[in-house]
This record gives sequence, C-alpha cells and structure tokens, in this order.
Amino acid sequence: NLVPSIASGIARNDYAYIAKESALGIRMASVIGIPCAVGMSLLARPILYMLYSSSTSAAHLDLSADILTVSSLTISLFTSVQATSGILQGLKKQWIPMYTLAAGVVCKVVLNNILVAIPGINIHGAPISSLVCYTVSLVPNLYYVCKYARMRLNIMDILVRPLAASMIMGIIVFALWHYAFGDKALTQVMPVMVSIAAGFVSYAAAAFVFRAIRMEDLPARFRRKK
Repeated sequence: NLVPSIASGIARNDYAYIAKESALGIRMASVIGIPCAVGMSLLARPILYMLYSSSTSAAHLDLSADILTVSSLTISLFTSVQATSGILQGLKKQWIPMYTLAAGVVCKVVLNNILVAIPGINIHGAPISSLVCYTVSLVPNLYYVCKYARMRLNIMDILVRPLAASMIMGIIVFALWHYAFGDKALTQVMPVMVSIAAGFVSYAAAAFVFRAIRMEDLPARFRRKK
C-alpha cells in the first residue's frame, strides 16, 4: 500500500506527506522484519524438526537448521528492501530498485560460487551470500528514498527500538525453549507453538515499552479513547 500512498503525495506535490509516509513504511518494515528474523533464527531447529522429523534424518535436519539460523536474518533485510522498493515506485523511480536488486543478485551469484567452493564453508556460503545480496540492494535504496522523498533516516526508530524489543523477545524465547522444553520436545508441535506465542506476546509488550510500536500505529478501534 506504500505505492498508491506515495503516488498520491507526488500528485499533490506534498513532500511533507511523502516523507512522513516513507518514514512510517520503513519503520513498519523494521518493526515486522527484525523480530521475525530473530524468532525464526532462534527456533530454526525446533521448527524444522517439528515439520520434517518423520521424513528426514537428524543429521540433515541439524545441517538445515544451521543454514536456516543464518538465512532467517535475511527476513529483516528483505522486508526493508520491499518497503523501499514500494516507496521508490510511488516516487516514479521504479528503475532504481530494479537495478539495486540486480546488483544484489550478481553479488549473490558471485559469492555463492566463491564461498560454496571453499571446503570449510561449503553450503553455509549460500545464506551468507543472501545476506550480502539484500544488503547491497537495501543500502542504495535507502539513500535514494532519503534523496527523492526528502526525508532523513531516524536510526532510533528503524533500528534501535525494534532491535531492543527483539532482543528482549529473543532472550525470553531462548530461555523458554532451552530451559523449559529442550531437545526432548524437538518433534512436538505444542512446545514450538508455545515458544512462538511467547515470542509474539513478549515482543508486542517490549515494542510498546521501547516505543517501536506506538498507539497511533494501531487501527482506530484499538486505540485508547481520550
């Protein structure tokens, strides 16, 4: 929904509105993407065991979990790439995200071939190259969003606050899984669901405390009545 929103601001030549909507879009991408990346990374092993233990060996699941633990971190980068791409499309600069993503893909292909060929890294090079791919795409996207939307990045809002809330969530999820459930619960659905639910609730609470999420971000029906 960033594309029509930004496009409407362009039609009115309202750059104050464009900057506000762009900042909100990037902040929401971080608020959603960072905790998803942290949660998936922490629970990579139990999620894979829960889904595939009946058809896949433990050795393969452990290897997949190691890869997913790193690969999950691309979620936070990808959501921000999507948000900045939407903003640039709304600004009628759709060629920019096309070129930046192409540059990221080139980096991924090159790094895949280099890293996977190194015996000590091997298949673990694939998620590393994915992280580089989306970083290469995101950084210039952010630069051009700031330039053409006439906005300044608020590092506290797009990184520090959601990251702080995600760290609180991560500590709770890690402690719950390792001290309450552990390997004995690897193939069970309920412990994984409980851990995910605990992560959701703890992140929501921490996000409000750290002001990563604010009351005005919620739909009108959920806001406190004055």
